Amino acid sequence: MRAARAERAGGGVPGRGQPRPQISLSEGTALGTCLAWPVAVLYLPAVVAAEGREDGWLGMLLAGLVLIPVGLLLGALAHRVPRLGLVDQATLALGKALGRVVAAVFVLGTSVLAAYAVRAGAEMVRLLMLPRTPPWVISLVIALQGAVGAWFGLEVVARAAVMAFLSVGALLLVLIPGFIPMFDARRLFPVLSYGPGPLLRSAAVSAGFWGQVVLLAMSAESFRTPAELRASALRAGAASLATGWLLFVLAQGSAGWYGVSEFAMPNVEVMRAVRFYLPLFERVDVLVVTGWTAMGFVQVAWLVWALARGVSRLAGAVDSRPFVVPVAAALWGASLVGPEDLPGLLLRWTRVLVPLATGVLVLTVAVVWLTAAVRPPAPPAPRGARRDGTGAVGQDR
Repeated sequence: MRAARAERAGGGVPGRGQPRPQISLSEGTALGTCLAWPVAVLYLPAVVAAEGREDGWLGMLLAGLVLIPVGLLLGALAHRVPRLGLVDQATLALGKALGRVVAAVFVLGTSVLAAYAVRAGAEMVRLLMLPRTPPWVISLVIALQGAVGAWFGLEVVARAAVMAFLSVGALLLVLIPGFIPMFDARRLFPVLSYGPGPLLRSAAVSAGFWGQVVLLAMSAESFRTPAELRASALRAGAASLATGWLLFVLAQGSAGWYGVSEFAMPNVEVMRAVRFYLPLFERVDVLVVTGWTAMGFVQVAWLVWALARGVSRLAGAVDSRPFVVPVAAALWGASLVGPEDLPGLLLRWTRVLVPLATGVLVLTVAVVWLTAAVRPPAPPAPRGARRDGTGAVGQDR
């Protein structure tokens, strides 16, 4: 009896007082995909096409070739750290003072991505469905939905991610053949006709979105083993990159790089031109927006959860739920700051802020895990033991 209770408390490892795992490998893959996919596939193609011109599709592919070794490196280092969230890992690996600084940097970078996700989602809904509704109302609804998902816990968000991932994936399998009659491979050339500058700029912007998969490190303690965290991040990154690159190639091959750069959400505009021989879908774009709205809910809910958890750890608290509503309110306010027009959002946030914030997060995770690999921290105390200042005892919802 006592051994069974210890095994249940230790997540299948007798004698370990660690929290029971909450996220499976499939849920982690879907969750990581939802972190990078929704706003990236909507707004990223326009910026990549404007930066890379004909070489935009090649720049997005180059971004993947750069991110793959980075992901493999971070995945190799994942097993060096204890099964804790990134904020607790930083405190253990770097010490209390420096660890809190690194954790604060992670929280700040995640806040930028969260505010962008709320704002971008509101712009999508306003542009395609509710043009007369004030943006602050739509942003408020998105922030409140994210707060509800974060309040109910990571398990709910992860399971919602699976449903959103499957619904969008099934829709894309149906839509992709519809691009074939419009596709012209000649629109993908000439390659490097303007030198390496456009290629490198488009690759940098693309990497800034696909690298958001590294945010899974925040919920590292919710995986059964570091190997499952590593596999989830790599699979989510591969799924996000492959699908985003394929959609961009199809969009550029159908409308040309200039046509893609002229629309705020070029993938949606190109999908509107898809026609089927049978009247199976009367409005394809409505189905697309519905699916991406579901993925956007998962994205915002996870970001609110991660920020509330990070803020609670920095404050020395264990339960993060009291911080959910204040974090959601702060994100709503931050999403209203900045350019009022959608082109300004694309030019400033998508080109600069998101890639910069993602680069800082990737560097933060690399520093924490590399330090832990060189100087492995002590294992966490069993459940019920006194806290050592990291706030790493137990796990709230």
